Parts: sequence; structure tokens; C-alpha cells
Amino acid sequence: MAREQTKEALEAEVARLKQRVTELETSEQELQKLNRMLRPVYKQVPYIVVVHEMRAAGHLYYIGINAEAARLTGMPEAEWANKQPIQIFLPDVYNGPIRERTIACLENGVTQEYEEQLMFPSGEVWTNTLYIPMHDEQGSIEVMVVVAFDITKSKQRQMEELQEREVVIEQQSSTLKELSTPLVTDQR
Repeated sequence: MAREQTKEALEAEVARLKQRVTELETSEQELQKLNRMLRPVYKQVPYIVVVHEMRAAGHLYYIGINAEAARLTGMPEAEWANKQPIQIFLPDVYNGPIRERTIACLENGVTQEYEEQLMFPSGEVWTNTLYIPMHDEQGSIEVMVVVAFDITKSKQRQMEELQEREVVIEQQSSTLKELSTPLVTDQR
């Protein structure tokens, strides 16, 4: 009798495990399908996309970048893999606003948005950047995605317009100064 109960218990456990395997296979297929659909977007979007994974002791490691990030930084994706930001950026670049903004995102646990001026081998780039924390089921940050929209041309136009305004203001100021100077007449 005890043997029959053990056998029935084992058969029930095997059936439960088979069901779980089927569920996991279905879930994996769905994830693979989603990955196949999203990967082209990630690779082709004309914005900088950088994905960090949170690992032991709160350290971030790069696990992926897209083609635009590789192009602007002059570094292929393979050179970013499993490295920390300090291993990619020069200390004076990383230890400034990038580090502060990363910490703010991780501490607050919500998306942070900034306008940034970055220096890459390709030159100066102005971006509107989103630091996006992604949480696991327990609420811990497991991934941080950085998406940066290149606003360099717009920023250059703004700066040119500002310079033009300053020139006009300077010219108007000189004209006003000249007009307000009393006329000196020659009295003989």
C-alpha cells in the first residue's frame, strides 16, 4: 500500500513537472518571439541606446548598445560588453554628470531626463537623455536603459541665434550710446 501511494505521488509529481516544462517552453517561445520583434527596433532606431545590468554590490555593467551608440562613440559593441562605465569613459567624463545622473536614477528608481553635452571621438554631441530603471518582481533595479536623442543640430542653431542676438544687442547699445552723446558744436 505504501508503495502504491509512493508510486502515485511520483506519477503526480512527474505530471506536474511535465506541465511546468510545457509552461516554461511556451513562455520561452513567447520571449523569443518578442526578442525577434524588438531586436530590429533596438538595432535600427536612430537614437543612442545603451543597456546596463545591475550586478553584485550595485555595479552596472554594459550588456548591449545599438549601432548609433557604437557610431557616435567610435567603439564597437563588442568592446562595451561586460565593462563598467568607468572602463569605457575617461574618468573626467564619467565622474562628472554621467555618474551623477546614473546615481540619481538608481537612487530614485524612476526615469530621469537631462540635456547633456558629451564628447565622443566623433566630436561634441548634445543629447536629450533618458535614464530608465527597470525593476524586477521584487522592485529592485536589475537593468538601466539609457536612451539619448541627438539634439546637436538644434542646439547649434540655438547657440547661433543667441550669438546673433548678442551682436544685435551690442550694435543697438552702441547706437544708443552714440545717439545719447551730446552734440558738440564748434563755437568760433
